[in-house]
Amino acid sequence: MQPSNSIVVTEVTAFGTSSMDFKSKKKIQGTTVAKIKQALTEITYTLYTKLRLVGVGYRVFTHDQQAKQIYFKLGYSHLVHFNVPTYLTVFNQNSTRLTIFGNNSYDVLTQTSAQIRACRFPEPYKGKGVLYDQEKISLKKGKKI
Repeated sequence: MQPSNSIVVTEVTAFGTSSMDFKSKKKIQGTTVAKIKQALTEITYTLYTKLRLVGVGYRVFTHDQQAKQIYFKLGYSHLVHFNVPTYLTVFNQNSTRLTIFGNNSYDVLTQTSAQIRACRFPEPYKGKGVLYDQEKISLKKGKKI
């Protein structure tokens, strides 16, 4: 007998099933277990991602009246505006560090941070751009004269 506070994922076996059916059931079982673990993690913890802006003049700031809209200076001739979803919170520690957190969904959190990162991908020659906090860029060699 299982304790009342546990979740058990089992496969339903039937007589006469082939090995392909068995393999597909195991795949579905593994996916279900992974989704349940992810849902429990999302409920239990506040998830966050940290981004840093590397480059001369690269800055991030929020508008005073609208906290759900952030602006980036990323070396373009214009400011880049980004609307943050309502269920996520953005906090900029200084002008080059940005923290996005919320406990709604890990997928939404990573998608939002990827969209911000897509505004200026890290380039491989100088390493400038929007990077994740612990990300290391291996720089390529430049042209040799």
